[in-house]
Amino acid sequence: MTLKYSNTAEKEGKCMTFRLSKLWTGFLTFLLFRQNTSSEILLDLDHYTRKGVLHLINSKRWRFLLRYNFPVFGQLQVKHVGVRATWHGQHICLQTVNKIPALLLVFLQTAFGDDVRRSSKNLTRILEEHIQKFNVLFPEKFKVLSKETLDPKLSKKATALVKKIQKGYVHKK
Repeated sequence: MTLKYSNTAEKEGKCMTFRLSKLWTGFLTFLLFRQNTSSEILLDLDHYTRKGVLHLINSKRWRFLLRYNFPVFGQLQVKHVGVRATWHGQHICLQTVNKIPALLLVFLQTAFGDDVRRSSKNLTRILEEHIQKFNVLFPEKFKVLSKETLDPKLSKKATALVKKIQKGYVHKK
C-alpha cells in the first residue's frame, strides 16, 4: 500500500511517498474501520412484558423506523436484537451495522420508545458535558452485578421479526 503525503511541497513537484508493510496496513485498517463500523441502540422499556416487546417491535412506528432511509447512514441494518428482563420491564439492544452519530442515536432511541428521562439525560450528556460514553444502561452505569439475564428465546424471535420487517413483511391483524 502506498500513501501519499502532500502539502505545499506538492505544488513544487515534490511529493513524499510512504510504503507500509502488509502488517501495518492491516493494523491501520483495523483501527480506522473496525472500531467505527457499528452502533448499538439501547432501549430501556419500563412495564413491558415479553409479549409486549414483540407487539412493540411489530408496531407501525418500528416498521417505519426499520425501513426508513436515513440521510446520514441509510436504512438501519440490524445484526441482532438482544432482550434482557429487568425488575421494571425490558432492556433491548439493537446491534446495527451502521455507524450512527451520537445525536441521531439519541433521536432513534427516543423514536423506538426508550424511556424519555433516559434519552433526555443522554442528550444533556452529549450537548453539555461532552462525555464519550453517554449511552449506558443501568448495570454498566453503576458497575453493579445485575440480575438481568438475556432471554435467548425472545431475542431470537425479536431478531427474526426485525429481519422480516426490513424485508417488507407486514403483519395483518
